[in-house]
Amino acid sequence: MLYLRKKSIIKQSNCMTQEEILEGNKLIALFMGDIEREDSKVSFKKSCPVNGLKYYSSWDWLMPVVEKIEDGNYAVTITQNVCTIRACIMGDRTIRAYQNGNYLTPNTKLSNTWLAVIEFIKWYNEKLSK
Repeated sequence: MLYLRKKSIIKQSNCMTQEEILEGNKLIALFMGDIEREDSKVSFKKSCPVNGLKYYSSWDWLMPVVEKIEDGNYAVTITQNVCTIRACIMGDRTIRAYQNGNYLTPNTKLSNTWLAVIEFIKWYNEKLSK
């Protein structure tokens, strides 16, 4: 069995710029179908401006994203300040893990979950494009 593990410790959330948060929120909104991309334009299905997206700051916004990931047969584990998303792909017998945070990081559970979701969506989009 082949195990591939990608530990994604990306920037700590307290060091992220508003631009990085905005881009991450847009990525999630595309994944959720809340916005559509046509050429280089973005159109919103939700009645809020792009800077009003609250995936980064609200469990009410982020948990439906976690549920959508889980509905795709991926395992999401959120414990203390760590979020891990695992995908078991039986065809090539690969297990991937996207994890952000550790027990010593100052980030919150919410921000580490958001960061892990961003890394998962990037991998998922790359997988779909192949």
